[in-house]
Amino acid sequence: MREVAHLSMLELDTVIRFTVSITQTKEDKQKKHIFLQVPKNSKEGSKTRRGRWDFPSPYPMCLRIVRFQLDSGVFETIATSLPNMFTLEDIRELYHLRWGIDGVYPLDKSFRKAYRAGVTCACVRPGSVDCISGTHLAMKTYGRRIDSMAMKNPASMKAVFGENSKIHLKDRLTTRISIAAAIRDTLLFAKEYWEEKEYAEQTHTRKPCFDPKLEALRPIIKKEIPLKAYVLCTDDIFTTIRIAGECDVRLTLEHVTEGGLIADLLAKEG
Repeated sequence: MREVAHLSMLELDTVIRFTVSITQTKEDKQKKHIFLQVPKNSKEGSKTRRGRWDFPSPYPMCLRIVRFQLDSGVFETIATSLPNMFTLEDIRELYHLRWGIDGVYPLDKSFRKAYRAGVTCACVRPGSVDCISGTHLAMKTYGRRIDSMAMKNPASMKAVFGENSKIHLKDRLTTRISIAAAIRDTLLFAKEYWEEKEYAEQTHTRKPCFDPKLEALRPIIKKEIPLKAYVLCTDDIFTTIRIAGECDVRLTLEHVTEGGLIADLLAKEG
């Protein structure tokens, strides 16, 4: 989008305004409206599997643009409707809290192939880079809008031990010890945050400052959903089990490449 492209390549928090049009009249071009091409049979409210425009044309829009620098040195640009109560630093933190429901494109042909093959439900999850990568979504594979396809959201939250984080976050976390420490610290801090918040509510005292990152971990701390841990090696497996016990959270293990080497020990853990 040209409005974003014209912004300086530095950390910023600004608002851009533009107008979208589904026509290309002389007036549209003079006023520099952004042209959005839609199917010819895409009428307002029409039931079609293809994209449609259900708003007036031209249509004025407003977006908050936040740009910040990642630890890798790369600038990340976020378009959001979050109010100003969420600062640039808050959004920088939220960038690592990926919600599975926000990353699902229901019209992807893979879903169509799935339900035609008899797969009517799936658990969709974000990638495996950040130590705590985001939430999982249990959803139906048939539909056009993710909000009506969702069956349980969130269904679980992903944590990554060992290889992936070690490889991709090498500028911040270079060892298995540092990755385990980061996950342990986050869970313990979230537990303390919620204990303080509940105590403040019961005693009508001052609550801790709002922290969106720790708010997102509430379902894990309250054992409403499990922490799904991506683990490969035996040492990572036992580290994960140990941390789950220390932090008192529900746990499931994913991948477990070397699980066969310690199957009897895992069985004792239940």
